[in-house]
This record gives sequence, C-alpha cells and structure tokens, in this order.
Amino acid sequence: MDLFEKKYELTEENLKWNERTLYRIRALKDFSNVKVGDFGGWVMSEENLSQDGLCWIFDEAKVYDDALVDDNATIHNNAEVFNNATVSGNAEVFENATVYEKAWVDECARVFGCAQIFGSAKIYGSAKVYGSARASGTSRVFGSARVFGEAKIHGDASIYGEATMFGIAQAFESATIYDKAAVYDNSRIYGKACIHDLAKVYGSAKVFGFAEIYDEAEVHDRAVVNGCAKIFDRAEILGSAKIRDSAKVFDHAKVLDEAEISGNSRVFYDARVFYGTKAVDEIIAAKRLDAAPEEESFTDD
Repeated sequence: MDLFEKKYELTEENLKWNERTLYRIRALKDFSNVKVGDFGGWVMSEENLSQDGLCWIFDEAKVYDDALVDDNATIHNNAEVFNNATVSGNAEVFENATVYEKAWVDECARVFGCAQIFGSAKIYGSAKVYGSARASGTSRVFGSARVFGEAKIHGDASIYGEATMFGIAQAFESATIYDKAAVYDNSRIYGKACIHDLAKVYGSAKVFGFAEIYDEAEVHDRAVVNGCAKIFDRAEILGSAKIRDSAKVFDHAKVLDEAEISGNSRVFYDARVFYGTKAVDEIIAAKRLDAAPEEESFTDD
C-alpha cells in the first residue's frame, strides 16, 4: 500500500460556477458514511478538500477559490465555501448556507439555513448560526450560542455560553453576550456593552457604551441604556426610558415611560419611576415617582 492513499479524485464532470470551473469528486475508498465510488459535491481543485481525515463534500455543495474543508468537517446540500474560508474540526455547513472571505467554522459548530458567515468571523465550539443570520467582521460565536432568524453579529462582537440572538437583533462593535442571555426583536447591542446571566434585551431597545445588563434584568420597548449604567437583579427598563452615566437600577425596580435616570442615581427595592421624571444623582428606593410630564422634579413621600 502507498504511504499516502488518496481518499477521493476529481472526475471529468465539470460545472461552470461564478466564472470558475468546478469538478465533481468521487470517493476512492470507504470512510465514515462514504463508500468507494460515491460521488460527492464540487471543488475547484484538490486544495479545497483535504485527503486526510473524514471530511467530505456531499450533494451539490461547492468549495472553491482558496477555501479549505479539513479534518472531519462536512459540507452538504447547496452550501458554499469560497474565497479564503476554512471549515474544519467536526463542523457542518449545510442547506443553503455560505461561508466566505476569511471566515472560519471549526470544532462542532453548525451553519445552516441561509446563514452567511464572512469577513474574519469565527464560529466554533457547539455554536449554531442558522436561518438568515449573518456573522461578519471579526465577530465570534462559540460555546453553545445560537444566532438565528435575521440577526446580525458584526464588528468585534461576541456571543457565547448558551446565549441566543434572533429576530432582527444586532450586536456589533465590541459588545458581548453570554451565559443564557437573550437578545432579540429589533434590539441593538454595541460599544462595549455586556449582556449576561439570564438578562433579556428585546423590542427596539438599545444598550451601548459600557453598559451592563445582567442577572434576570430586562430592557425592552424603546428603552436606552448607555454610559456605564448597570441594570441587574430583576429590574426592568421599558417604554422610552433612558438610563445613562453611572446609574444603577436593581432589585425589582422599574423605570418606564419617558423617565430618565442619570449621574450616580440608584433605583432599587420596588421603586417605580415613570412619566417624565428625571433623576440625577438621586437615591430612589421603594417609592413611586409619578410627576406629570411638565414637572421636572419630585419630592419624597
């Protein structure tokens, strides 16, 4: 036996695709679920599919340019991998997904549906990106994170742990989402904002700057949290409320309507802050601030 035995060959069957010529592959030996003589998908050259490992291209899937499928990775259905992209480890790319530019899918990651992975994005661990989701820039999706629907993660953002992003949500710049946090609907997470634990951000909410949402806190509707603000415990920010600077909202407190909390304000216990209240450097604990919108100040109970 030769020291190096090829596992596949290029056949004469060819296909013109995006101004390239691709060739159908055929197995030369049994491995994994592939039997000798089985036809596979399409490559531009043997540089696109390693002769080592259990990697394979199935169905009508296409790998071309300087892209590489390596290790035990598999490409199925109508998926495409091209430019300088790499799919390795035990990763799978299938259905109508595309991986291109310098993107990398590795380990046990799954990319499927009509998902697009491009730029220098990395998908690894047991992460899943599917639906019409997109990952680009230098973003990272790893652990058991899931990005789906029409969600987009780009810039240098990352999502990991068991966190989820879906709907038309976006995470970008240097935002991080992790643990079991959920970001969805039309929400936006950016800057160096951090969403973690069991926190939820949804609706059309925006969290940015160095803001942090964690524990079981929720930010939703059209609420905005930015600066170095922190929302935690079971606090809830909703309506068109704005929390900024170094303000903190925690315990079971709620800030809603068009209320604004800023400076070094603290809102906690069961406090409710709503209407047009504006609090700067205030301590608000277990009391209701319900001044009419034209009143800019409030008094103690």
